[in-house]
Amino acid sequence: MTSHNGPTALRLQYESGALPKRDFIQGAYQTHRHLFAYPSYLEDTNVESVELRREGVIVGFRESAIRMWCPEGEQRHTTLTCLDFRQYESEELRLLERFAKGRRCFLDIGANAGFYSMGMAKAFPDLEIHAFEPVPTTFEQLRRNLMLNGTSKVQAHHTGLADVAGELTFYFDATVSGASSSAPLGDGFDTTTVACPVTTLDEFVTRHSLRPDLIKCDVEGGELKTFLGARNTLAEHRPVVFTEMLRKWAARFHYHPNDLIAFFATLDYVCYRIESGALTPMPHMTDDTVETNFFFIPRDQPSTNPA
Repeated sequence: MTSHNGPTALRLQYESGALPKRDFIQGAYQTHRHLFAYPSYLEDTNVESVELRREGVIVGFRESAIRMWCPEGEQRHTTLTCLDFRQYESEELRLLERFAKGRRCFLDIGANAGFYSMGMAKAFPDLEIHAFEPVPTTFEQLRRNLMLNGTSKVQAHHTGLADVAGELTFYFDATVSGASSSAPLGDGFDTTTVACPVTTLDEFVTRHSLRPDLIKCDVEGGELKTFLGARNTLAEHRPVVFTEMLRKWAARFHYHPNDLIAFFATLDYVCYRIESGALTPMPHMTDDTVETNFFFIPRDQPSTNPA
């Protein structure tokens, strides 16, 4: 762990005799007192607890009952996003859980630190779950969180999914792990590159004899490439798909989200936006579209709004 100026430095000064005991106690308390501000900060949030351990900080989520390590230096981590903005994609997770009832195999593409994989594993212990994360440091976060939650049935795969198998350069910012992409991140990021293995979903599904019926995909603009490599899987197994679509990320891959909507339409899928916990058909995205997460559902599915 990183040592900080603060109570640790003050204690070392006291133990070396350089700081009187009274001054040490008073100085350390200036840091300790911030602990007492957090119970009120948790009010009306989806955070149940913040746990301090020798190994680091763990945040517990109220609704999904999962726990996640909060890595130092990552200001936009899922745990801190939930702390600062009261929740993190709670509505989306609830909808995904509603669709998961009666399903057997869930694929989490771009699993990041595991928020969705762990939430689904907690809610559906018998669900077969495969989580894909190509960036090595983020993959280690994923594995660490899976161990923390005892979700050993989630199979974590250190690979990305694209339209062809091989190796891709991924661009990522260590302070924003969720912003990793196989296209340059652009201005405003402290970008590092790393070579990561990728395969196609069709190849992976065939090799492992899977029958996926629910997919989540969040790969920062690489969604079209991912699903181009999943055409056979989508056509044969007809999974419900939950995916992110952002105009700014898609532009880095030289397409528009409407191209992804059109691709799914060729497979007889309908795109839905999330509105107040329900799904509404969205035939195309406009410049006024503010939603970022969407469902693609086969037209022949019996219900677009699961109970």
